[in-house]
Amino acid sequence: VKESTEGRRLLNSAYKHKEKSKQAQEVEQPNKVILKVGDRVKYRSSKGELLSIKGKEATIEVDGLKMRVPLSQLKQIGVIPKIKSKSKNNITIEKSGRGAISIKLLGCFADEAIDKLDRFLSDALVNGFSEVEIIHGTGTGVLKKVIINYLKSYPKLQSFYGQKGNLGITIVKL
Repeated sequence: VKESTEGRRLLNSAYKHKEKSKQAQEVEQPNKVILKVGDRVKYRSSKGELLSIKGKEATIEVDGLKMRVPLSQLKQIGVIPKIKSKSKNNITIEKSGRGAISIKLLGCFADEAIDKLDRFLSDALVNGFSEVEIIHGTGTGVLKKVIINYLKSYPKLQSFYGQKGNLGITIVKL
């Protein structure tokens, strides 16, 4: 009986010692890095950008996909540098009083215009706009044809048509 009591006492003290060392390790390895919005982070095997922090959860963007993940599972891998690039073609986005916005694609190559138009239409849908204007100009009509073909295959549009009296503008109903 004395041996079993002594054995239990030794097991209890070993267990307490193990718990204390586990707590000490947790204290010795605090999360030294404070994450901020805009940091490059790693979540499991994915790398992305930290968009927001709310309590113990964070919203990150990985390859264009936004995810809510536990903040404790993120590791900082760097800060995203602010890249200032000068573009040859300026895009002007205007919001008018009637709720329509427009994009000017004058002077763009076809593939460049489609990329910009895709981002523009996605933003317009997210912002809840019901009508937008695409200013492509008249020129030889190549850019207009490319834009019309693209709009025919765009899934979220109700309709589109040329502005009356101006062949260089296409109106899109979202």
